[in-house]
Amino acid sequence: MPRAGSGHRVADGEFFREQIGSFFAFFAARSLAGGRAWAVRSWQEFAVAGQVPTLAVGGVPSPEERAQAWREGLAAGARALVRSARPGLGRDAAGELLREVTDACGQPAVTGW
Repeated sequence: MPRAGSGHRVADGEFFREQIGSFFAFFAARSLAGGRAWAVRSWQEFAVAGQVPTLAVGGVPSPEERAQAWREGLAAGARALVRSARPGLGRDAAGELLREVTDACGQPAVTGW
């Protein structure tokens, strides 16, 4: 349920997935290295350290919820990249980028996106 007065139109859990996915797609569409760096940083700061990107949320999700939001956000971002990113960035390249990110973070591959 969205919190009243926060300006958010979605529940906190959905916000985290959307924020992670949109930033990942944004940076990766301009530079695969930039997308990779942002995704690794978001893992370290959000999923591991529990730093939330805004004060407009009700609290910090559990480590499991943060990891799930990160993974689901990256999957959504990869779908967006394939649909609308620069020419030549297909599903294989987006999949390789996801593999590089998850390997760098010591996480299982993001699949089924």
